Amino acid sequence: MIFPVGTNVFPIILMEMAFLIDGNCRLVHGFGDKESVGWSRGFRIDVGI
Repeated sequence: MIFPVGTNVFPIILMEMAFLIDGNCRLVHGFGDKESVGWSRGFRIDVGI
């Protein structure tokens, strides 16, 4: 019975890692964006866009 549980957990862990990496990349992009200043830059960093 361990085989079906393992096949369900692996894609979930894979998606969690993808979302974690994507979120970190968006934060780095928000911090590194020098074109937008002020509240819009802070909003982008907070939201992660």
